[in-house]
Amino acid sequence: MAEIECLEDYLRSVKKQIEDLPKESQYTNYFRGQSNANWDLEPSVFREHLFNEHNLYHEMERNLYHEMSNLYSTIDRLVYMQHQGLPTRLLDITKNSLVALYFSCITHQGCENECVYDDKGNCKKCSDGAVYVFSELENYDKKQVDIISLLAKVRFDFELNDFYKLAEDELQIKLLKTELEEVLNKEFVLVKSNKNNNRVIKQDGDFFIFSNKINYKHKLKFDVKKDNNKIVIPKEFKKILLEELDQIGINRYSLFPEPEHLAKYLKHNHIDNESEKQKVLSYDDIQNEIEDKKDAKTKILEYINNNHPYNKVIYEFVVNNNLSDKSVRAELSKLGYEEIGIFDMDKLDRFIDSLNIPKIVDMNDL
Repeated sequence: MAEIECLEDYLRSVKKQIEDLPKESQYTNYFRGQSNANWDLEPSVFREHLFNEHNLYHEMERNLYHEMSNLYSTIDRLVYMQHQGLPTRLLDITKNSLVALYFSCITHQGCENECVYDDKGNCKKCSDGAVYVFSELENYDKKQVDIISLLAKVRFDFELNDFYKLAEDELQIKLLKTELEEVLNKEFVLVKSNKNNNRVIKQDGDFFIFSNKINYKHKLKFDVKKDNNKIVIPKEFKKILLEELDQIGINRYSLFPEPEHLAKYLKHNHIDNESEKQKVLSYDDIQNEIEDKKDAKTKILEYINNNHPYNKVIYEFVVNNNLSDKSVRAELSKLGYEEIGIFDMDKLDRFIDSLNIPKIVDMNDL
């Protein structure tokens, strides 16, 4: 298995995986990224909420009635619930291998002494990730999807006859019981999602929807993990891969268009560092510096105005010619005055001479 250290390595591995998949034109390549390579490849509802699935569905539907009023099918409602974070029998997949890579890397930070372990003893944050590669039929069967989606609405101990009646009422179609059993015996089927969801569009996403397999009275847990279609993403290279993905526009905000994700993306990418802090003066420091400069010129003018016999001409010349504090300081520096202090008359005279007051002014007239 090739080591994935950078984006180039990953794309090379994806290419090799695709070459080993079926070549028929009606098949489409799909990808699934998971941040822990040891996790089962199964929908979230099968992990901790399997026997409360119907309660989750009906409570979400009841509390978000207005938000989902324009979603008429059970599958569309399940997609909406999935993207709100509710555990469902849907498994997100994407046609974009780079999107899958992002999801395999999003928990790249090392935990040190703060690891959070799952029931198998794997840290949820600092584990190797994985990208799975699938080849699925492009022309999916919508009737099969609609039938399986109804499993989210029934109790775990439902009777097949009751489910048959529910399917006919909900879908407004005639079904053979043998046909219904055939669909429910499928492990999972492909869902081609409607492009009425910005997140689905951004992530180029579709889904697998999982059935109850063979036993209709018990909701079985199962996964479709296949090691031969898995690309392992080492945890030590996740940070580098995320940075490379960000450079080509695959990041939190491009995949999650909601405003809160833009805020999180900006927050993560604009953290003050020490070099920036050294460059930037505080507001108080800037204001004090402005006051210091203002005081320097004010002190000079006040001294000239109060102490020199030619004060009027000098004062007016400095003000009217808008001599900057910088030029005043420069001239004083030439005379040895690095700081504002008490001027002796000789040095002040030389300073006055440096101002180049026009000769048309007759100093004796003052």
